[in-house]
Amino acid sequence: MLNLAKGEKVKIDCIDFIQTKSLVDDAMMLKIQHLFSENPIIAFTSAKAVEVAGKLFYGQSPVAIYCLGNATRKAVEKIFEVSSVRGVAENASGLAEQIIKTGVMSVTFFCGNQRRDTLPDKVRAAGIKVEELVVYETVELPLKVTDHYDAILFYSPSGVRSFFEQNNHETGTIYFAIGTTTAEALNQFSCANIMVSPKPSKSAMLLQVLDYFNILAN
Repeated sequence: MLNLAKGEKVKIDCIDFIQTKSLVDDAMMLKIQHLFSENPIIAFTSAKAVEVAGKLFYGQSPVAIYCLGNATRKAVEKIFEVSSVRGVAENASGLAEQIIKTGVMSVTFFCGNQRRDTLPDKVRAAGIKVEELVVYETVELPLKVTDHYDAILFYSPSGVRSFFEQNNHETGTIYFAIGTTTAEALNQFSCANIMVSPKPSKSAMLLQVLDYFNILAN
């Protein structure tokens, strides 16, 4: 998708405003390995959580997985068997509803240290036990940007917070958010001209940018 944009002579700078670090120590490693041996019900809302937890999965037992779509689902299908995916949703609230409908008694939620409350709170309210395993942390990397951009794309609320720690809202810049939670973070900084991607995927958002500026190839 980046090649498509470059083919349209669009200048794109990719700047990291956050980084992630695994929090899996020896004790958690053993706990996760034991969990995978017990035919667990698992929920993922980020591809990074899949990546970290998946390193300890050796295909020893069936796993029932409920996850968000796009990048998270692709990560699940790459590491676990495709048949392990029992439910997919566009957002955490929809995913919680799918888990509730199954009638399960408990679910393990692999997540990062900045995960939102939506899924665990909604599932617990339905009487389902939720065990949260925080397997990675998000570290913000604030950086002053000196160039002016016609558009800035954000993929997470933490990326928004990190960006605006050193930078201010610029009039005339269009802000693109990969989802509604990221858009809500932009609203906290009084950003105008916010566009939300029609699908929570990087490719969909980049296509939206190209279409917005009328620079798609005919």
